[in-house]
Amino acid sequence: MNIFIHARNHKLDIESQAEILCAELEKIGHSVEWSNQTHPARLLLNKYDVIHVLTESMPLSWKNFWIVAMAKALQLPVVVSSYATQKWSQPFSALARLQLSYFEAISVPEVTALKSFRSFSKSKFIFPAFIRNKKTKSLVKGSEVNVIFYIENEFQELPDHKWILQDNVYINATRIYKNKSQIEIKKLWVEFINRNPIYQNSILILNAANLEKIMSESKCLLLINYLKIHSVKLATLIQQCLETNTVLIMNESQASGTPEIWCCPKYGNKNGIIQNFEKSFTYPLSLTELIEKSEKINFKSLDPHIYESQLNELSRLYVKIKNQKDLKISYAHMSRRP
Repeated sequence: MNIFIHARNHKLDIESQAEILCAELEKIGHSVEWSNQTHPARLLLNKYDVIHVLTESMPLSWKNFWIVAMAKALQLPVVVSSYATQKWSQPFSALARLQLSYFEAISVPEVTALKSFRSFSKSKFIFPAFIRNKKTKSLVKGSEVNVIFYIENEFQELPDHKWILQDNVYINATRIYKNKSQIEIKKLWVEFINRNPIYQNSILILNAANLEKIMSESKCLLLINYLKIHSVKLATLIQQCLETNTVLIMNESQASGTPEIWCCPKYGNKNGIIQNFEKSFTYPLSLTELIEKSEKINFKSLDPHIYESQLNELSRLYVKIKNQKDLKISYAHMSRRP
C-alpha cells in the first residue's frame, strides 16, 4: 500500500515519530512517504491509498485539518494518531467532534484516553509514541536507593502524603527549567515548601546532566504514576530509564501502550513497576514496598520486534479502511437500474 504520513512539530518532537513509523512500515512491505510541509496539491498529484496524520493533540490545528479536509474531498481515507492523554476542555470539544467526522480511524496512546472518543463510532485503537531501540547498559551502582519525583509544569503536581520526606529524595524539575529561569524556579520552590513542608528535605534538580549522573551512578526509582504525561514525553522518560537501569513507577494506563516492555512470561516484571497511585499514599510504607519490588526487577533491552503487534494492527486497519472506501466509490458509480 502507498501510505502518506503528515507530521509537524509544534511544541513536541512529532516528526521523529513519523521517521520511526515510516521505517517500521517499510519493513513490512508498505510504500511510505512523510512530510512536515504538506501542500494539499500533493494529495491530488500522488496516488496515496491512506493519509495518516500524527498530531500532538486534538483538535487538529487548522493546517493539519486543511490536509484532512482535502483528503476527504479526494475520497482518501484518513487515520489520525493523537499522542495526548489529557481530556478536552469544553470550548475545544465541539471543534474536535466536528473534525472526527472526517476521520476513518483515530488512535490514542493509553487506555484511559479512549474515554474522550466514546462518541466516535469508527475505528479506535491504542498507538503510543515509539521509543528508539537502544540496548540497556551494564552499570555498577551503589546500594543506596534514591527516589525521584517527576513534575511537568508546576510543583503543585507533586503528590500529597503524610510524612516528612527524608534523605535521598529528589525532585526532577528539568522540564520546568526549559521554560523558566533558575531564579524564578527557586522562588516558586520556596513558596511551595512554605505551603508543603513535607518536601523540605528533598533536593531540587534543574540540570539534566546532574540528573543523568544520579540515575547512572545510583539505584533510583522514578515515580510518575500520579501524573498524566503526554506520550512523546513518556517515551523520552522510558528511554532514559532503560539506558540508566532506573526503575520506572507508572500506573496501569501509562503502561497500557507498551505492555511488552514491562511484563513477559520468562522474566516476570521487567524494567519497571506498574502500580496505580493511591491517595492514601504514606511515604515510609509505600517506599519500602516499592524498594522491595524494585529488587526483583530485571532490566532487559527492548526486543527489536517490540511494536510488531501495533504495526500489524495498523497495517490491517489501512487495508480495511481502503477497501471500505473502494466499495463506497464503486457503489456510487454503479449504473442505476430501472
